This record gives sequence, structure tokens and C-alpha cells, in this order.
Amino acid sequence: MDRFRVDYDLSSLLSDEVHLRNVVIEIPKVVMVRKAGGESNVERLAAATKKEKPASDAPAPKPEGGAAGGGKGGAPGEPAKQAKKVRIDRLTLKLGKVEMRDYSAGQAEPKVYDYELNMNRTYNDVTDLQRLGAAVSTELLVAAAPQVLNDLGAVLEENKGDL
Repeated sequence: MDRFRVDYDLSSLLSDEVHLRNVVIEIPKVVMVRKAGGESNVERLAAATKKEKPASDAPAPKPEGGAAGGGKGGAPGEPAKQAKKVRIDRLTLKLGKVEMRDYSAGQAEPKVYDYELNMNRTYNDVTDLQRLGAAVSTELLVAAAPQVLNDLGAVLEENKGDL
């Protein structure tokens, strides 16, 4: 990551909604690695960030530190606190390129694909991070699609149409 800058409202850190006035994220290169089994580092990261919902009959986890009421859920029997809302007035996201290293065929050296994204987008009044993630993902797919299709054509040509 080349640059990560956040201008925030200090008093909002104590409220239910964190107010970020300006966020700038610059990432010149993202490296995606697909292992021989087909799993990628991006998929593993996504799986690690998903929160599993405990079964309704499972006991609630105990707060760390041993003090009653000292965890995020408060006293025993109280519901867990909601995550804070986030409001971003202006978010600037700059992504240079994605380098994909593909080991999925089991070879020692990967096939390397470079996708120039050159994405430079500014989003205003962001309040829903999931919608933002979906919008950014869609833009990345649209930006990379021509290059991906070109690479697919080269693979088909290399394999004489036999995948």
C-alpha cells in the first residue's frame, strides 16, 4: 500500500457513528495467488473476515479478561453491542494493477497475468460499506474484463480450444 490517509472527527469516535471526513487509499499493485488446489489468497482472506453466526443453542462466548460485563456484550445475558456505523464524506480509491500468479495446474512456476486497472475513483457520502464493496468489485470486473477475455483467448489458442 502506497498511501493510507484518514481525516476524522475525533469526537465521533465516542459516538455510535464514526465520521471520517476524507479517506485516501492508494494501492499500486495487488498480488493474487491461486494455489494448486484452486484456492486463492483472496478467497482465504474473504473467508477469514466473515463472521460465523453461533448456533442458537450454543452458549455465548465468555468475555476476555475474566471480568463480568467486561466484554463487548456487557453483562451476561445482555445482547452484544451493535457495530458502529461509519460515515465517510469522501473516499478516494486508487488501484494500479492486479498481478495474478496461477499455480492451479500444479506447475512449479506460475503463469503470471497482469491486469492494469488504473482505477482512480472518488466516492461521496458513503454510509454502507457493503454497497461500496459491491460497487468497487463491479468496477474492477468491468475494468479487467477485456484483459481477462484476451488472456482466455490466448489460453484457448495455446490449447487449441481444449480446456
